[in-house]
Amino acid sequence: MTDEKDTDIERNLEKIGKDVEKLSAEYATLGEQMFKDGTYKPGTFEKMDRIHETVRRKTEVPRRVDSWLASGCNNNPNDFRERQMDVMKLVNIVDYEKLLRKCLSLESKDWFGDDAIEFVINSRITRRFSFILKVSANFHSQEMKNLIIKIPRDSSMIDMFQPISSEKLQHEAKTEAALLANIYQYVNDSGDDSLAAIKIFGYVPQLCAVVMEEINMKLLSDDIKKFPYYPRTFEAREQFLTRVMRGARWLRNFHEANGLKKIIRLSDVSYLEEVESALHRLENVSGLNHNDLRKSFFRAYERIIGDPVEITALHNDFHLGNVFVTTDEKIGVFDPNISTSGPAYQDVARMLVDLDSRRIQLLSFGLFYEKSLLAEFKSAVIEGYFDALDVNQEMLNFFCALELIKKWRVNEEYFGDHQNTVIKGLKTFVSPLSRRFFKNLISKYLV
Repeated sequence: MTDEKDTDIERNLEKIGKDVEKLSAEYATLGEQMFKDGTYKPGTFEKMDRIHETVRRKTEVPRRVDSWLASGCNNNPNDFRERQMDVMKLVNIVDYEKLLRKCLSLESKDWFGDDAIEFVINSRITRRFSFILKVSANFHSQEMKNLIIKIPRDSSMIDMFQPISSEKLQHEAKTEAALLANIYQYVNDSGDDSLAAIKIFGYVPQLCAVVMEEINMKLLSDDIKKFPYYPRTFEAREQFLTRVMRGARWLRNFHEANGLKKIIRLSDVSYLEEVESALHRLENVSGLNHNDLRKSFFRAYERIIGDPVEITALHNDFHLGNVFVTTDEKIGVFDPNISTSGPAYQDVARMLVDLDSRRIQLLSFGLFYEKSLLAEFKSAVIEGYFDALDVNQEMLNFFCALELIKKWRVNEEYFGDHQNTVIKGLKTFVSPLSRRFFKNLISKYLV
């Protein structure tokens, strides 16, 4: 009986392999057609998308094969897994890299001032909302350049071809490229030697990608991964806080350079609707009612409703993981998501709550980071951003509480939807702890 199953599986694999080889060849042909005469034909996106869906259907594990693998009959399950990996490699990597090299070669003269000899893809990283490729470009008459290729993705996307046919992601990539180019220009024009920005070469619609120069740097969040031991030395602690302060100053410069800044009253932007939306999404995920928090937010809002507030283009994701430090101690920020404008305090609040709402802080009952460090961190953010400007502390507290609601929801989703069964199983233990933790933090800001 087992031999019959093995033979059936082998036939299946052989057919899948042949079908995918044909589809791969068709992909390659379409890729070449896209670049005839130095132009591409958007109409081929739909064809490529259809082929992609066909490949996905063909590479799905038949139910009987899945059952065979799970039953412990492991004569050759590794062969099957390797074939699946080969299929994905064939479709997702080989063809995309061919397309990538063709695109970069066409742009080489304009971007780099020289024709490239070759482009070597060194590594691939899949992040939650992007694919990242690290590429080395070798030239005839200049030194090698290291590039970063960033392709935005929805969290459900499994390969780098899928974003190409998404109008939303194409728009996102194009907007980010333009924005980062503006930031680079602003930093260069500012004459401030403490600031850094990433050089953008361009947006490539054929790849739905942003091409940028790779620089030697590390994330500011790396400074706290060794906490609480690493910052106990005075020098290390001071260095971290200085970097935080300069990162906040970078945000201030960013707001002034990219926003249509104006001062209005908070009542004009109707932020209770934002609060209600955030609470509603949290309730959907947690299954709990949070009317007590609604009342607290309403009382806090009533106290600041008539206060003036700066409206500007928002970064929308300003936290330690998006601030970088170069080897010569320059500070920069990436991953801006300027899709909205709003109160500048919203970006500041996102950074202010970053340290004391990290998952390690939650799991340690709020004890992982020293209270003195948390206080100094917040002071560094406020001093770096506001400097000698007046700070409306009640308004800042309101936005901190709102950011914590959002982080609470993300935390609930992390433990509830995680594919790892161990992490998912921790939900029973973590959820009550998480809810008390976030509720206490929010209450402190809404007093």
